[in-house]
Amino acid sequence: MSVQHTKTVESAYMGRDGKPRCFVKGNALPLFTDELLNEGDAVIVQGNRAVRPS
Repeated sequence: MSVQHTKTVESAYMGRDGKPRCFVKGNALPLFTDELLNEGDAVIVQGNRAVRPS
């Protein structure tokens, strides 16, 4: 099993299309998320998505 590195959410917002997104430290592009996250949440980046660790 691979080690998954978590990143910290810097800001989260609801996109114009009604889908939540967030910015993480070290990433210039916003990431898609399943739910609206909070600043400071830990997430795992998978491609263009940010997923909460289970």
